[in-house]
Amino acid sequence: MIVAVCKETEALEKRVALTPEGAEKLSKMGLSIFVESEAGLASSYSDQQYLDAGAEIKKRDQILSESDLLLAVQAPPTEDIKKLKKGSALVAFLWPLQNKEYVDLLLDAPESPEWLWIPSQE
Repeated sequence: MIVAVCKETEALEKRVALTPEGAEKLSKMGLSIFVESEAGLASSYSDQQYLDAGAEIKKRDQILSESDLLLAVQAPPTEDIKKLKKGSALVAFLWPLQNKEYVDLLLDAPESPEWLWIPSQE
């Protein structure tokens, strides 16, 4: 299984969804870890720290098309959602009640991943 983290795209977002320590723990469990270059830089984690933890540094498009589990702090841009491989999972803050258009994109995508769960809005 490939667990991946892309660099956050929101202008003021400084967090990263997976630290090198977390990457090392997952790697020791036998998971492959893909990290986009400079994904942890705003949180003071270097690419070298991720490499030392057993992660591989990959390009964003490769991460999106190959990962089984994408970890993010903020919901990825709609262009990224369209590139996720079928059957992949996304863990991120989606704020579904405030972002109906985003949820609709996830639900209506022809290659919609099989993981989508939207809680009841009642």
